[in-house]
Amino acid sequence: MKIGLQTWGSDGDIRPFCALAGGLSGAGHEVTLAVTSVDGKDYSDLAAAMGFEVIHVYDKFSLTDDEQHSIFTAISRQKNPLTQVSLLFKHFFDPAIPDMMAASDRLFSENDVIVGHFFVHTVSAAAMKHGKPYGLVTLCPVTVPSRYMSPAGLPGLGPWLNALLWKIAGKVSYYYFGRKINETRARYGVEPIRDVMTELWTSRTLTLVASSPALFNRPPDWGDHLEPCGFLNMPERAEKWKMPDNLENFLEAGDKPVYMTFGSLTPVDVESYVKLTTEATELAGCRAIIQADWDSVSNIPDNPNICRIGKNPHRQVFFRCAAVVHHGGAGTTQSSTLAGLPSIVVEHAFDQIYWAQALQKLGIAGAPLHRKSVTPRKLGAAIRHVLNTPSINAKARAVGDAMRKENGVGRAVELIEEKLHG
Repeated sequence: MKIGLQTWGSDGDIRPFCALAGGLSGAGHEVTLAVTSVDGKDYSDLAAAMGFEVIHVYDKFSLTDDEQHSIFTAISRQKNPLTQVSLLFKHFFDPAIPDMMAASDRLFSENDVIVGHFFVHTVSAAAMKHGKPYGLVTLCPVTVPSRYMSPAGLPGLGPWLNALLWKIAGKVSYYYFGRKINETRARYGVEPIRDVMTELWTSRTLTLVASSPALFNRPPDWGDHLEPCGFLNMPERAEKWKMPDNLENFLEAGDKPVYMTFGSLTPVDVESYVKLTTEATELAGCRAIIQADWDSVSNIPDNPNICRIGKNPHRQVFFRCAAVVHHGGAGTTQSSTLAGLPSIVVEHAFDQIYWAQALQKLGIAGAPLHRKSVTPRKLGAAIRHVLNTPSINAKARAVGDAMRKENGVGRAVELIEEKLHG
């Protein structure tokens, strides 16, 4: 089949689609991936390594570091996840809609089926216009309503009250996003939607829930169109990376370190992030690898217990660490858990609240911390708690063992071939 994929966001939203595109290409399909990267990354090397075509859609995000910091600070101050997403869309999604519309139109014109990121609502509009099947990928289970769990950030209140919470969440979601979405659909000449969650964030043909079954239980009220496939993990062959000598030497020189990263949110306020993590390392009495743009910070003295690194693939490093401090993004959450490591989650916004609570419930993380209120003392204490609690470490190893038996990309390919065969 000729298969088109479309995604939007940062690495955490795009790398899973690259992994899926590579899996589909390896299964003999002709694959085109349309990418809208909010931080302007080029994914051509990954495409070349895994045998698919990549189209980079919209390259006009040009916010300064100060502007990005201001936006993400405003987002992190909001308690309502929908308000957070609304602010994110205003600055990093809505400006790109015309270009994403054109990309969706092209993908449906040139391919047999399309699979899109559940946020990219141009996909469902183009599907209706062209009359072709399509699927969606969601990277977090909590975007799909169920009576057996509550919306992100809200306490579980039992099946009946959870169902009510989801109805309210659906109406609120429409209030925040419905008008802009229906404006787009009107440009395509297709009918408006009335429910964001059931008409837009899920496909009635196939919605892949790209989360490891080891991290959540499939709710019994999900329909057959909702298919947990597992983590869409990037294969090692896709990225040729040699560990820097300084990092290799640091890993060999002492106890396993704690890896610290806030993923795509790390650059938002590098100074405060570096201050937080370096001081927490000292208070925890551990060794640490801290991922940051070290060239942009100053007056941070060298510490023999800290290895300074920039952006790099996590896979090879995580397996040699003791724990991971991270923001609770879906990708980093599952990468650290795949390595059998416990987490210390400093959640910022969006679905990170869900992942922080899920890891704590599984017993592979302590209580979540929040970016607004975390201090070096709190973070240091959380690190010590995780490192010194044998049950957390044992459980993390067990969950990692279970995840390594899964093949999320392989299962996703099977489901696409079965349910979206044109």
